Amino acid sequence: MEMCEELEEAESTLKQLSKQEEETCARLEELLLSHGDIDQRIQKIHKLMPSFQLVNSDTEELNKIVTYTASLAENISRKVKQLDLAKSMVAQSLQRVDDIMDLKACTDGVKTALQNEDYEQAAAHVHRFLGLDQRGLRSCVDIQEGSSLEEAFAQLTEAQQTLIEIVRQRFNEALSCADQASIERFFKIFPLLNQHNEGLTKYSNYLCRQVTENAVQSLRKAQGLTKNDKRYHIVLADVFSMLFEDIARVVEIHQPLVERYYAHGHIHQLIEILHKECCVQQRRIFQELLSMRALARRCKKAQDIVIKGSVERSSLRGNSSSGNLVQDSLSETKEIDAILEEMSLIHKHAELYLRFIKRRVNLDFEQSNLPPETKAAKIAEFESRISTCDLCKDMQELTSYYICLEEFFMVESVKKAVDYESYEEGSRTSSLLEDVFFLLKKCLRRAFSTSSIDGACAMLNHTCSMIEGEFHKASNEKIQRGFPTGAMMDHAFNIIQGKIQSHAEQERDRGVYIVTLNNLETACEYINTLVGALNAECPKRFPGGTPQDRAKLETCLTNLQQSGNKLRSLASNGIGQLSNSAIRPLVKVCCDSFHTSNHQLTEMEFAQFEADDGLRPYMQQFMMNLDQLINTFKEVLNPKNHEQLVALAASDITQLLEKAALKAVYNRLGGMQFDRELRFLIGYLTKIASWSIRDKFSKLTQIALLLNVESVSEVEDICSANVQSHLTWRLTPVEVRQVLSLRVEFKSDEIRKLKV
Repeated sequence: MEMCEELEEAESTLKQLSKQEEETCARLEELLLSHGDIDQRIQKIHKLMPSFQLVNSDTEELNKIVTYTASLAENISRKVKQLDLAKSMVAQSLQRVDDIMDLKACTDGVKTALQNEDYEQAAAHVHRFLGLDQRGLRSCVDIQEGSSLEEAFAQLTEAQQTLIEIVRQRFNEALSCADQASIERFFKIFPLLNQHNEGLTKYSNYLCRQVTENAVQSLRKAQGLTKNDKRYHIVLADVFSMLFEDIARVVEIHQPLVERYYAHGHIHQLIEILHKECCVQQRRIFQELLSMRALARRCKKAQDIVIKGSVERSSLRGNSSSGNLVQDSLSETKEIDAILEEMSLIHKHAELYLRFIKRRVNLDFEQSNLPPETKAAKIAEFESRISTCDLCKDMQELTSYYICLEEFFMVESVKKAVDYESYEEGSRTSSLLEDVFFLLKKCLRRAFSTSSIDGACAMLNHTCSMIEGEFHKASNEKIQRGFPTGAMMDHAFNIIQGKIQSHAEQERDRGVYIVTLNNLETACEYINTLVGALNAECPKRFPGGTPQDRAKLETCLTNLQQSGNKLRSLASNGIGQLSNSAIRPLVKVCCDSFHTSNHQLTEMEFAQFEADDGLRPYMQQFMMNLDQLINTFKEVLNPKNHEQLVALAASDITQLLEKAALKAVYNRLGGMQFDRELRFLIGYLTKIASWSIRDKFSKLTQIALLLNVESVSEVEDICSANVQSHLTWRLTPVEVRQVLSLRVEFKSDEIRKLKV
């Protein structure tokens, strides 16, 4: 206060001090009120003090107990470790004692067994000896030269070598005598002597001799067949099949024997030896196939025919050399078809055989006790050897021959189908469609049956070439001729009934044109069906394909699908020409009549038209002609082509009628008449086609709607209603004013002021 020089400052300071005084007093009152509670809490704490002293003493006692327990546990743990060590040493000592006893038993037993020629028992003793921890026995016993333990080791080692020689000799004697029982007897002894590889090798070679004998006999019988025999054309496929089945049967019979006495993980050795013999025998059969079927000569001749035929079929059609060429190709085609069946069967049997041996080896390794890394490495090594074997190489060569001959068969057969195309009465398609797609389906299914992805992809590519080449070319030539329109309505039903007279060239050309359109559309459906069927076959035909192989196959199937799209494009072009030739002139006549007609109708004229089906005479005539024409084409076109034709007709009607409508002048009754006729036309087309065809008339319908309004102001209500209902308004503001200007009742000022 003394520092305050002004009265106002003093008063302000006084107020602050007063406020602080009040707050201090309030705080003191709160503290005084809580004094009683604080006293009570202090008294409770004093009462608990003795208890805390007891807790402290108990805690010290507990600490002593825990310390003692920890020390005791440590001592016990140390003694347990010592006990475990002693127990382990005792167990080792007992094991050594057991091993020594077993060693003595084996030493005595092997002598007796050899004397009695009980080789199985002798081998069992040797096997037990080989399973002993010889290093452990030598380390725990002080072996001196001449000791009994060293003598036992020497005797058993000598017995092992003696037994190996005996088993080897007896096994060879059994082989020479073809004594199956003795062969199996000594085969079981080899693994007991740790001679797994020798036993499997000898036994596999014995089985190979059986396979060889059967293969030689089968091939000799095949060579003795004549062309008159029923199975002559597939006899070598039968020989291949018997070879593969013989090996598979051997594996089926002897795999349990190997797994039982040699354990899992050894069957691959048996299969590899058998497979080597298989490669030798199949090479002989394959050479016979090349010779008997003359594959190299046929492939060269087929290539020459395809190359020469593509040049000479067009330029030398009347020449005798051309006729000989075609005749040669036809006879060659029949022979090659039979050869292709045989080749596909051979490849199919080979693929099944390879899958079989791979599956057996993989399963055997999976059931073995080998580490996972070792299993994977051995499986990969086995499959690598198989993939480079002679059988796979020969099958690759066979595939190249197959692709060459199959291409020739496909090309020549399709050309023949094109040359000999015929038309049956009452049929919407020609023989070309059925013949071509029967051949393509046959070739593709045969290619897929080989289970060769390369062969399947090659034939898919050739199929695309044939569809986009010969078939497309033959169809395009007929489409390019166009659809004759002379006297169309007079002879329409001749197409339906197939009455194509030799003197009526136009009728014949119409029929060919219509059938070609149906061929193209049906071909697209056939392609889709074929692609779907082949896609479904892929998992079954190519179960072991790599991701790259599957991607390649999918690409080829996609290309085949796209070939169908090219045919559909050609069909659409043909339907467009048909519409321009047959329907557009009829529509143009109707639109010309519409343009020249009076659209400023009187009440009497409007009532007269309403009484007469609501249509004017020219519109009645147009509807009658259009209905007759559409029904005519409905009888001869397939449903999709007919639907597309109606859609194009609707497009022509909207295009031409819109132009004609915008050139006329209307009163309200004229606009109502136009709207009535348009609704009738839309209803008719919707009935014969689909509801979606109304979309094509949306702009024309809006024109009729504007021509039908009572006043210009009503247009604003119509536009706002369309906006609220989210309907698409096709007319621009300029077009709206243009349409309204066609009404004689509406003034230009009102139209200009209209807000659209």
